[in-house]
Amino acid sequence: MKILIGRIGCRGDVLVASAIMPALKKKFPESQIYFLTEFPASLKGNQYLYKPLKLNNYKECEPYDLILNLDDVYELRPETSMLQAFSDLAQVPIEDCELFLQCDPFDIPENYIVFHVGKTNWAGRNWHVDKFNQIGRRLKNLDYNIVCVGDQEDNCIECDVDLRNKTNVWELATLIKNAKLFVGIDSFPMHVSQAVKTHGVCFFGSVKPELRIIGSYIKGVIAKNLDCLGCHHRQKAPCSFTETCETGTLNCEHFVTEEEFFKEVVGKLHESS
Repeated sequence: MKILIGRIGCRGDVLVASAIMPALKKKFPESQIYFLTEFPASLKGNQYLYKPLKLNNYKECEPYDLILNLDDVYELRPETSMLQAFSDLAQVPIEDCELFLQCDPFDIPENYIVFHVGKTNWAGRNWHVDKFNQIGRRLKNLDYNIVCVGDQEDNCIECDVDLRNKTNVWELATLIKNAKLFVGIDSFPMHVSQAVKTHGVCFFGSVKPELRIIGSYIKGVIAKNLDCLGCHHRQKAPCSFTETCETGTLNCEHFVTEEEFFKEVVGKLHESS
């Protein structure tokens, strides 16, 4: 039996979508699973994958017994979690789904915490760099080293090691896997943290954390007592990103305090120790 999964774009979405492969293999043990995407790096070393495909080597005439098009699946169900939407379409139990990301050898520092401060075009997805900086300084006072990751255009805080744009996907996985904690925003590195089972604390605003977080490793921090939280999920479906704040205030970003965030960081450090 030949199964084709398609999720073309977004590295984090592809990683989460790949979590249905073990469930499919359990349901169809003799199957060969193909995955069509422009981000095959997230699939490297996955034992459930038969072959990754990109658009330039995909043949539409190839006979597949089951085709699962995961593009726009959770976007069309804005109040459903990503993984639940993917598993529902595949008709597999979500409890049989599992994230996996290969880790490649990489030189790592000692006693460190990974930060991905990010820089997105989403309204309500960015927390203030100076607040992240304050969190980093307080952690340095507790004798942790600070490592920044992300793309070159991402923001950076005061750190011991700046590895933005200096790791591939699998090195990033190793770096986060061996970290004491991951701190950041809703992003691809956050999904990496979930895949390698590293505890983390992440800022959320326009997106509801329970619809992106898988399991208990990540703690989502949101502003309190704001009726406008999660506005992304109120956009007309399918909606891939939210460009503007519906109130024009970005209060979801402004009203998360350093103290609230740091309290969750300390809690996660105790939980993971």
